[in-house]
Amino acid sequence: MKKILIVGAGFLQVSLIKKAKECGLYTIAVDGDQNAPGFFYADEWECIDITDETQCLEYAKEKEINGVITAATDYGILTVARIAETMNLPGISYEIAKTVKNKYLIRKKISQNEELQFFELDTEEKALQLREQIRYPVIVKPCDGSGSKGVEKVENKDGLLEAFQEAYRFSKSKKVLVEDFFVGKEYGADIFVHDGMVEVMALLGKHITPEPDYAELGHYYPSGLKNEKKSKKS
Repeated sequence: MKKILIVGAGFLQVSLIKKAKECGLYTIAVDGDQNAPGFFYADEWECIDITDETQCLEYAKEKEINGVITAATDYGILTVARIAETMNLPGISYEIAKTVKNKYLIRKKISQNEELQFFELDTEEKALQLREQIRYPVIVKPCDGSGSKGVEKVENKDGLLEAFQEAYRFSKSKKVLVEDFFVGKEYGADIFVHDGMVEVMALLGKHITPEPDYAELGHYYPSGLKNEKKSKKS
């Protein structure tokens, strides 16, 4: 029986563990929470912080896994990529994972609008210097955050340092993104990629809490946008 390592065993990963078992895979789960609900469904599990790439990799080698995956969490992306690359398993490269995981790097990679402003900060000194140079309002967030933790809208220069400190507190990489604040509705997309083909499965509207938290509560479909399914070679 093929073994799959599922990085994360929280509530949002339970369905993934169940589906993997339905597919006839031997499921091995890791999570930093000793009481993670996914452990109840997995064939085997170990309590390991999913951001500890080295420990998760050693465990994956010990179990001689045939595949590795995560879902519904940003925190396991680097770990999954490192395991897949090191053990020559299907997955994205570690370099790509680092770019995807860093909100500043991904904006730098895809932005084609020179009028947009976005900055990466890692010290209070840089935040103090920047606050005199940018236009407001801006949104401040951890570069590698998740679940809207440490995210704050800043209306003027007086609030930038405090917002930086809060975002910095929630960042594992200790890097903070400062970028333009836009007013409008937020949307997302479910996309499936296989063998170089990119398939847009659905466009989704997002339910977001009002400021100052901007926490994502859920999705709705149809989104109200024109939903055109298109495939293209990546």
